[in-house]
Amino acid sequence: MLKKLSEVFNGFSKQILALERINSQRCVGKDLDTTKTIFENKR
Repeated sequence: MLKKLSEVFNGFSKQILALERINSQRCVGKDLDTTKTIFENKR
């Protein structure tokens, strides 16, 4: 019972970490896009 519970918890934590990684990459991409547009507008 406890072993099964820990396996389920480990699965959840791995999924959450993967989602966090994807979200942070998405945010970095947005930041890069905004800085790029700012630089292009200054020219």
